[in-house]
Amino acid sequence: KPHLKGSYQKIEKEFADSKSYNTVKKMTYDLAEEIGEADAYRRTVIADVLLTCSEYYQLRDLSTGSLLDDYSMEDGGEEEIVVHNVRFEVTTEKGEDGLRKIAGSWKIVDL
Repeated sequence: KPHLKGSYQKIEKEFADSKSYNTVKKMTYDLAEEIGEADAYRRTVIADVLLTCSEYYQLRDLSTGSLLDDYSMEDGGEEEIVVHNVRFEVTTEKGEDGLRKIAGSWKIVDL
């Protein structure tokens, strides 16, 4: 439900601005009703990871396959240190016992 994006931040901002428990309580109940019972226990966990890699490369002509430039490890080429930002995502759901979470499979969603 993309239209709910930022709903928790809106509630936090309202409390910071108004300090009204009743307004925040109403907003919380409205949000819970909008989310619905089926989705109430589903969460998405996002992790951003920085991976530092030592990289070598080869440059080839696609039409001929000939090697134009070679910085491979075998030829004593210099390694290049490169940092990649990788975003992982997993969805969790409430277990049958109502206490534990069941995690799905982690997926790479952005490189």
